[in-house]
Amino acid sequence: MESNYRTIIAAGRPGVGKSYLGNFILSNNPNSQMFLSESNPLEYGVTKTIQYKKEYAKHLNCTLEYIDIPGSGDPTINITDFANDLVKQLSSKTINAALMLVSVQDDRASAYEVLTISFLKNFFKSKGISSKECLWLMITRCQLNMPNQNFIKGKLEFLRRTGLDISENHVILFDNTVDSLSPFIKEVFTIQQDQGLQVEKNTEQALQNFSKDLKTVTMNDPCMKKEFEQFEVLMRLMMEQNDKLAVQLGKQADAIQALANNQGGDSCNLI
Repeated sequence: MESNYRTIIAAGRPGVGKSYLGNFILSNNPNSQMFLSESNPLEYGVTKTIQYKKEYAKHLNCTLEYIDIPGSGDPTINITDFANDLVKQLSSKTINAALMLVSVQDDRASAYEVLTISFLKNFFKSKGISSKECLWLMITRCQLNMPNQNFIKGKLEFLRRTGLDISENHVILFDNTVDSLSPFIKEVFTIQQDQGLQVEKNTEQALQNFSKDLKTVTMNDPCMKKEFEQFEVLMRLMMEQNDKLAVQLGKQADAIQALANNQGGDSCNLI
C-alpha cells in the first residue's frame, strides 16, 4: 500500500451519507461493506463507533484513509465517551480534510448542523496549516436534486455565523459520480501529508466549549432552542429505555447463569 496518502474525516447528522460516501470513495461501490450503511438508514443512523480504513482507490488513482464517525446528535451516543474515543483512536493521526456533510434535502438550518459545526470547531485544532484549508462542505444526494446557488450560499452563511468558515470553492456537490469528487481529491493532495487537523487531546475543555457553543446558539435563535429542547427530551427517553433494557438483560443473564449452575458439571460462566 502506498505510503503517500491523505486522511479524510466525515461529520454530519445521522443518515446523511457518511458511510455511503466512504464506501464510494474507497471502492467506487456504495454497496461495499467497508463501512456499514443502508439506503434507508435507521432513524439515528447505522454507524455507532469510530471506523477508519486506508485503501488504494483505483478509480481515483490515489490512496486514501477515510474516517467514518457516528452522526452528530445521535441520542444513543454518549458525547463524553465519544470524545474520549476520538483521542484514543485518532490522536496520532493528521487529518488532511474534514468534510461537513449535508443533504440536498436539508433545505433549512437545523440543530443537527449546529452540533456538527460545534464538533468540528472544538474537537480539532490546526496543525501546520490554516483550518480553513482543510474544511469542506459536501452536499449529498445531488443526483436527486441539484442545489441552486441560493441553497449553497445560505448554507455557507449559516456556517460562518456559527463559527465554521468554509470557502465557496470548497463546496462539493456529490452526485454519486467520480467526476463530482475529482476537484476535492485533487486539492486534498496539494496539502502536505503532515499538515491539517489534529484531535484536541484536552477533552474536558473541548466538551466545555462544545456545550458553551450550543448554549450561545439556543439563546440567540428561538427555533434552534426548540429543537434542542426536543433533543433533550429524546435523549432522556433513550437513556431511560437503555436503563430498562440493561435491567432486563441482567435478569436474563442471572436466570441463565442459575440454570447453568443447576446443571452441575456442564455449567458455564457468562461474561
